[in-house]
Amino acid sequence: MPKAVPKKKKAESLSTITNRLDRLVSKIVRLRDPACVTCGSTETAQCGHYVSRVFISTRFDLSNCHRQCAACNMRHELDPVPYTLFIQREFGYEYPATLSALAHQTKVLKRAERLELEAELKIELAKLEEFNE
Repeated sequence: MPKAVPKKKKAESLSTITNRLDRLVSKIVRLRDPACVTCGSTETAQCGHYVSRVFISTRFDLSNCHRQCAACNMRHELDPVPYTLFIQREFGYEYPATLSALAHQTKVLKRAERLELEAELKIELAKLEEFNE
């Protein structure tokens, strides 16, 4: 009787890895930022993106992601001024334009790059968790 050939493990989809990266970034942001960066609320913490998550070049960039309450996160699309002012105070007057330029770069994060980024973000999360103990 021939030996059974072990099944090859199916590679994870990019969307599965992307979902894990989103969760990691969200955890990091909520640990790093004590309150909503635009209004100071500690309620309904979310990971707000200055530049939309649709742009992969800045989707996981921690300088693009900050803690926001649900109301401020929703309001950002209609009124970007409060979040823009925070970004300018935190990173410099020109930084919103820098993030926008980064977002519009044509960039593809391949599986290996996403996995490498995941490993880096796990280290960042572990540091924050240790600091917050």
